[in-house]
Amino acid sequence: MMLGLLWVVSDAGEAAETVRFNPAFFGNGRGETLDLSSYERGNPLTPGTYRLDLYLNQNRIGTQEILLRTSADGSKVEPCLPPALLEQLGVDFTRLPEDQATQARAAECLGPDEMVPQGHLEVDMADLRADLSIPQLYLTRTKRGYVSPKEWDAGVNAGFLGYSHNLSENRSNGQSSRQFYSGLNTGLNLGQWRLRHNGSYRYDGQSSSGRSSQYTALSSYVQRDITAAQAQLTLGEFYTPGNLFDSFSFTGIQLRSDERMLPDSMRGFAPVIRGVADTTAKVSVRQGQNLLYETTVSPGPFAIDDLNSAGYAGDLNVTITEADGRTKSFVVPYASMAQLLRPGSSRFSLSAGRLRDDSLDSLPGFVQGTYQYGLSNLWTGYGGSLLAQDYRALQGGVALSTSLGAVAMDMTHSQASGLSDSQADSRAQLSGRSLRLSYNKQIESTATNFSVAAYRFSSEGYLNFDEFARLQDNPSQNLSLKQRSRLQLSLSQPIGERLGQLNFSGLAQNYWSRDQGRDVSYQVGYSNSFDWGSFSFSATRTRSGSGSMDNQYLLSISLPLGRSRYSPFLNSSISYDGRGNHGVNTSLSGSLGDSGQVGYSLYGSRDLYEGQSNSNYGGNLRYDAAHANYNLSASRGENYQQANLAMQGTLVAHPGGINATSGQGETMAVLEASGAKGAQVLSNATTRIADNGYAVVTGLTPYRRNDMALDPKGTSRDVELEMTSQQVAPRAGAVVMLRYPTVTGRAMLLKLVRDDGEVIPLGAQVLGPTGEVLTQVGQGGRAFVRGLEGQGQLSIQWGEGQNCLASYRMPSDPAPNDEYYQQLELPCHTGSRILNR
Repeated sequence: MMLGLLWVVSDAGEAAETVRFNPAFFGNGRGETLDLSSYERGNPLTPGTYRLDLYLNQNRIGTQEILLRTSADGSKVEPCLPPALLEQLGVDFTRLPEDQATQARAAECLGPDEMVPQGHLEVDMADLRADLSIPQLYLTRTKRGYVSPKEWDAGVNAGFLGYSHNLSENRSNGQSSRQFYSGLNTGLNLGQWRLRHNGSYRYDGQSSSGRSSQYTALSSYVQRDITAAQAQLTLGEFYTPGNLFDSFSFTGIQLRSDERMLPDSMRGFAPVIRGVADTTAKVSVRQGQNLLYETTVSPGPFAIDDLNSAGYAGDLNVTITEADGRTKSFVVPYASMAQLLRPGSSRFSLSAGRLRDDSLDSLPGFVQGTYQYGLSNLWTGYGGSLLAQDYRALQGGVALSTSLGAVAMDMTHSQASGLSDSQADSRAQLSGRSLRLSYNKQIESTATNFSVAAYRFSSEGYLNFDEFARLQDNPSQNLSLKQRSRLQLSLSQPIGERLGQLNFSGLAQNYWSRDQGRDVSYQVGYSNSFDWGSFSFSATRTRSGSGSMDNQYLLSISLPLGRSRYSPFLNSSISYDGRGNHGVNTSLSGSLGDSGQVGYSLYGSRDLYEGQSNSNYGGNLRYDAAHANYNLSASRGENYQQANLAMQGTLVAHPGGINATSGQGETMAVLEASGAKGAQVLSNATTRIADNGYAVVTGLTPYRRNDMALDPKGTSRDVELEMTSQQVAPRAGAVVMLRYPTVTGRAMLLKLVRDDGEVIPLGAQVLGPTGEVLTQVGQGGRAFVRGLEGQGQLSIQWGEGQNCLASYRMPSDPAPNDEYYQQLELPCHTGSRILNR
């Protein structure tokens, strides 16, 4: 069958094979056939500009507008790409001969044969896909996950208002009260600048004491990207970074590196893996049983410097598999913590302004700078300074990644002057040091993980900047209440397969005042999961500075009541303390709806505290709508009852209008699909195209390619999306616009019947009243068309000079509800006689 269907003719002088189809298989009983010559070198293309998914060496790049043009000899239609786009994709024209490189850069658009030797560009219009193949020789090496700053979209001028409202009413012991809280996050984007304001409003109405209300402005600032420095510039009310010095709020200016601008493979810490391959070899990197990275390298020395950060601990096992089957293995120590950076990478921050604290009358000005630099796989150095009138602090530290774990050590020296004798205990100035030590390690043989272990000691004369400002503002402040030392420890230990996990955490701190004593708290816990559910147990012991002890025990059990996606859960917990107080709490919670947009929970509890028994019960109902999230709850107990109503979402004003969304976040996309009301955004089950043709999606990842796809299910049958998916890499805080073209018109399934009784050949073209190609004829003479209005005439063409004409009059009544596409049978007349229906 297939041998008769096509013949393959290969010509050594041609770049592609010629495929010739046997036209007899597409004919009818009278021997009329299609002219298939245009299909001999693949599906024919129509000149024009199309939005296609572009792939480079089988890796998806994103959606691009690609020009299809007629070749110079007029024999075919071929795709072409601008040189600027090719360079953006990593094509290095400097590796071509100089005259070819100059010619390529000067061209307006480069076809498949004009790019680089052995480069290919193919288009599949059925999948709306363009595949670009470029040999590695002509590609610059880029880090995995790299997105060029040229792709970062600053978005459009837009404004938004994010809100979180909560209204509650309480009745207790004959008294009633009503409270309202509203948290606001507002923004305005103008060009590259982003204006932000955060605030909250609170209303309190008491039946006994009257009413009060207050609005609190938390912060207001403008911000923009500084791309060349991979940093953010901020002016206004903001916060200093807390990675080296203690963070505090201030009013002023800040320039701070933004690690989000780096590729995923360059964020965090991972060592550079170096080795030597004897042949073209495969290099595999594993952490435990997990394969983290695999690549092929050429003979000679190699370096892998784009390994994704792999947690906080666990040595890396590297295996080199040579082409002849030989293998070589070695281990690269790996343990990480926040202070560690990759070799050659750095972070910095510069802040200047005035401390912001409404409780202080005198607000000192300051300048602060910090810097971190990855010196090697082993060392990272960091330091900084904070300078103000009568105050300065200097810090220096080092972080190490070794086979024994990751360690960070730093010391901060502070010196404060201009203090009164009473403030400084008969000294005109105070100086001191603060030592900080952190450690992190995972013991692979036992899977023990020291996730955080930190110790900090501060001498009596040490002051951080906030303490200095308070001491200067209030001379009577007691320095002896300052913290002297603090020790934190946290570790986890899996016991074995299906045997659960043990956890331990502890905290101890003391003060310079002996009257304050020493605070100690530690907790040990066990948890496990089974097919029938999960449970956990924890015991906590706390000793306050006064010497009193407090023990707490908690047992929790969770049971799924079914196996479906939204089956409810039954949760129960029992608590007990060392003084005989205890309590029992039981709740039932679950979700309803196709996407879990409705949530519910019911609970009841009973406790005994200091000999008095109390019972409580209540419920909660959640609904996630496209425009907002709603939450309604009510509870009742001994001598009280309470009701709450909460609502949160975001209003966005953009060039196309105003839209509401239930999501919250500063980086967002506005999707435009005219007429496609009801189309669902696949990344959020509750977000759909609204009546005005727009939808807002929040929570995009800045500086990364985000897939934005629409599902046309739920739209009108008379609307068709020409494109359903796009990619965008927004800048932080941007509001980007994405347009999804639509075709609006009645959808119709035509059945074309020739007046001579013959079948119209498969693949015949259907031309509209103005001669444009509408569609092709399928099996049984059927053709799907959209957008025909009123009446007119269609021309159906096949072969050379073979055609028939079909007159149509669109029915005025829409299709029945059970018939998605309306059907219309049309006679198709051959010859010159045309009959109007």
